[in-house]
Amino acid sequence: MKRVLFLYYSHSGHTEKMILAAAEGVREAGSEAIVRKTLDARREDLVNCDAVIMGTGNYFQKESGMFRDYWDRYDYDWLKMKKEIGIKPYAWVVSAGVGGDACIATVDNLMKQLNFRRVFPTVVAFEDPTTDDLVNCRKLGRQMAELAPAADYVDLDPPKKSGRWKWPPKMRVIAWKGIGAEVAHGWGDPLAQEVGSKLIVTSDESASNCFRHIKAGRFHYTTGARVETGQMLTAEGEYADREGGPFPVCAVWAQSKNNAGFMVRGDSPIKEIYDVKPGTRLASLAGNPASRNIVEGLLAWAKVSPANIKWIEHKSYADTVRSVIEGRTDLAFAMPLSPVVAEAEKQSGGIRWLEMNAEKDPEGAKRFHEVDPMEGFGVMFVGVPSCIGKWGIVGTHLMLAHRDTDRILVYRTVSWLHRHYDVIKDRHEKLKWANLETVLAELKQTFLPVHEGLRQTLKEEGVWTNALEERSQANAALVDRYCEAYQECIDTADERGIPVRAENPAWVDLWEGYKKEKALPPLRPFEGL
Repeated sequence: MKRVLFLYYSHSGHTEKMILAAAEGVREAGSEAIVRKTLDARREDLVNCDAVIMGTGNYFQKESGMFRDYWDRYDYDWLKMKKEIGIKPYAWVVSAGVGGDACIATVDNLMKQLNFRRVFPTVVAFEDPTTDDLVNCRKLGRQMAELAPAADYVDLDPPKKSGRWKWPPKMRVIAWKGIGAEVAHGWGDPLAQEVGSKLIVTSDESASNCFRHIKAGRFHYTTGARVETGQMLTAEGEYADREGGPFPVCAVWAQSKNNAGFMVRGDSPIKEIYDVKPGTRLASLAGNPASRNIVEGLLAWAKVSPANIKWIEHKSYADTVRSVIEGRTDLAFAMPLSPVVAEAEKQSGGIRWLEMNAEKDPEGAKRFHEVDPMEGFGVMFVGVPSCIGKWGIVGTHLMLAHRDTDRILVYRTVSWLHRHYDVIKDRHEKLKWANLETVLAELKQTFLPVHEGLRQTLKEEGVWTNALEERSQANAALVDRYCEAYQECIDTADERGIPVRAENPAWVDLWEGYKKEKALPPLRPFEGL
């Protein structure tokens, strides 16, 4: 082997000692040793080497998070690079307080998918490597350098032949705190009980955090509305950092329909949208571009410039609602089913909702859509009594998964949800829309590709059409373009020393300019197939 890549992360320095010893062995054998910490490594390093020796510590039976960061950065790209990488040998060195090399299983699985072959046993040192450990590392380096190039290599632990598919021991869902978690338990608890899995539902108040966890492969499913999903894929606002931004997300099923609107106090002089005037105090949720876009859409409807509004920034959604009741703001975007709105409804004087009747005022709705084209309008149907029958923003929340999520798991999940709709529909009021009819209606409009597991279910139901296939493939191609462009832009930022942080104007400007340079079209819902 002429070029051996050493890819590692070391917190205590123990793993680094082992890597450097192995690199000495490679050089002693007359080959080139390319030593890269995972924070500094690029995907091209893996493509251009002849063999790889990797190193990590054992952290609670897992590889180091900073070691895994290298693979997460390019997660959408690895399998597409499979042919370019070719068949290559690799080996490990591991520093472990306890547990040996159990920590490398996740990356081992990926390496096998990429056609790498583990050709030598792992060298394991328990904490600080001894002299004998370092001798073994140098020996490993020499062995790898002296390994003759071949069309294929004997793998010490080849992938096992697949037997009967089994449900995972734990099925992990991340959802919005409160109602989102309740809905997840509504369908997930009976499913898990029947199939013998344990349902783990984690809740978070931030949609961007939910997407980050799905991107990193920590959870099987989440849910998303059009706005948040679109802003993740285009890396807007809080999504525009290294861990956020686009990844190949796919539609899995319809989880619910939702409605929202603009709330004022019961005694507010603001009776309709056109009562919103310059100087009106509007609640703004810090770090949430989705809600800000909706509010600016309302201002466009009202023919008021955002520059003439008094913006009151809040750190939490709950505070935006309470600020209206307490008289700190005049108007807030709110979700009628949320507990804090129910609390507001009980206050003296109650609350009211501004009618967003797109049928009566199509020109106003058109101005809204020029600012925020993602939203749809309709009669609100769920939430506090004051909202029922009023026009607001109405949309579908899709159940989502990473494209690499096990196809059979998604297929079995979706098939179960379809067959057991009568079981789950009454477990939460939002689940009455978790059915095939809602799925098909949303697939005619969404900019997301369909997960292979859902595609298989729809084919079996006889409702998968050529039009759906063409739309899904086109959506997948556009999502891939965003993913590739975003990673290229991050690489450019790294080369120029620009920190990739959402609050860094230099990075945001670079990404916005890169989207224009690559002629990336905006993501928009479709009118139909």
